[in-house]
Amino acid sequence: MDFDIREQIATYVAGGMDAASLEDQIQDLAWDLDTEPSRSHAATALRLLAERANGDWTDPALRDRLGALNRVYWFDRATESWGSSDASFTRVEVRPWEVAGRLHVAAYV
Repeated sequence: MDFDIREQIATYVAGGMDAASLEDQIQDLAWDLDTEPSRSHAATALRLLAERANGDWTDPALRDRLGALNRVYWFDRATESWGSSDASFTRVEVRPWEVAGRLHVAAYV
């Protein structure tokens, strides 16, 4: 299910659907989530969508934040699966990336 949510967010970030459709999709998918961090990921996405509906974010700002949310979630899940290896991140940062005009996730080993 978490992959489906990330896929829907990625579709919105790429301009493939509107915010209302994304919210409907995430609400439908979130009903079956029973583990962390999947529930928190969906809840954060729904919170950001609600903030946009209240006028707190523009669509471009929401796309940046949801894109960053997906990337950070992926890093968190990847580090869990690498738990048995010697590799680890000392920190993960989300910062503006002026070249692309959006947020960028950087991980440091």
